[in-house]
Amino acid sequence: MLALAEYNKKERKMKGDYFPYTDQRNGKIIGTVIRIHPKEVRKKETKNSNMNVGDKKMKQAKPFIIHDFSFQNTSEKSMTLEEVFQRVLRFMSIDPHGEFRFMIGTDSQVYRNHTTFVTGIVIQRMGKGVWACYRKVKDRKMELKEKITTETNLTGHIASYFDDDKEQQMMEIIANYPGASLTKECHLDIGQGSKNKTSIYVSEMMNVIHSIGYQPKIKPYSFVASHYANYYTKLG
Repeated sequence: MLALAEYNKKERKMKGDYFPYTDQRNGKIIGTVIRIHPKEVRKKETKNSNMNVGDKKMKQAKPFIIHDFSFQNTSEKSMTLEEVFQRVLRFMSIDPHGEFRFMIGTDSQVYRNHTTFVTGIVIQRMGKGVWACYRKVKDRKMELKEKITTETNLTGHIASYFDDDKEQQMMEIIANYPGASLTKECHLDIGQGSKNKTSIYVSEMMNVIHSIGYQPKIKPYSFVASHYANYYTKLG
């Protein structure tokens, strides 16, 4: 993981509260800086303080947390997002006939002292197999709403890497094959129903996914989040 000092601020491209950063040696995007909006905290006044009421000193929380982009599966480790994309293109090129689903989803598991988040990326050729990989990160312990929001943001952030240009490259593979198709989906580990605690967040989170050009899927149709990613959250 690169130190923050190595992050090229002049070349960064802002996407919401996230900034991709590159390896200075080869230009590959290998991580993301997540901006944490600082909370201004008033310092306690001491008996000997000469500060006026409206002129109290302020301090800021640490503004950045760095997470690395490192995907893996049972065959490969430490794949960058670009390497993941090349695997997706290769999978589609093997047999371009058919219906393809490109899917991204995140699930999480709260432990005693932390929350584990796993984001899965899956390319499926309907009826003819899949290629998949995942990324795991750990953060502090969270309550339900913050946890679901973080899951959606992680999914959306990864999905935004696969932009219109990359979608065009995927479409070019299947363009000359009648009946071949491609859909892009983001899978959310939330569901509807009066007994589901996450149901009150469905509309809000689906709107987030719609805004980045993907089809949102919720339970029971969000298997990349609720099954694939979920499996790896149980491993700590």
